[in-house]
Amino acid sequence: MRRPVGAAEALQFGLVNRVVSRGRVREAGQQIAALPQACLRSDRMSALESVWMDDLEAMAGEFRHGLVILGRSEMS
Repeated sequence: MRRPVGAAEALQFGLVNRVVSRGRVREAGQQIAALPQACLRSDRMSALESVWMDDLEAMAGEFRHGLVILGRSEMS
């Protein structure tokens, strides 16, 4: 069963690392968008793939994705 998770609860559980106030969402989004997109995509893929994995498999997958990103010329 799914249920909505509010901002305070998500922060308490560690699902998010910060909560921004109304009117500051665009600024926070711009900060995230300024991060290396290849890294963000890699992190997203790792998270999606790890849903059905145990912790060890998930960590290995994250490591594999990270090595691919580090091997790219734009990350040098």
